[in-house]
Amino acid sequence: MEYMNNKQMVKFTTNLPIQLDASCNGYQHICLLTREEKVFKYLNLNESTQQNKPEDFYNYILLEVRDYINKNLDDKIYQNNVHIRV
Repeated sequence: MEYMNNKQMVKFTTNLPIQLDASCNGYQHICLLTREEKVFKYLNLNESTQQNKPEDFYNYILLEVRDYINKNLDDKIYQNNVHIRV
């Protein structure tokens, strides 16, 4: 981590792959790069202790998608194509 404290270094390049679905996953990296702080806790990026239960990012996404669909079911575009509430 010395590169982070090096004021001379302006760029850090790595060729290591970052998977989207792994313990140190791409969603965490994307969230940090975009500073999408709203979802930090769901990706377990907030400060925590051993007593904290890890969050489930996929459950968070599921609930967000469900809410989005339910909110848009009243839209005329969806009314012709969707007949049940999720």
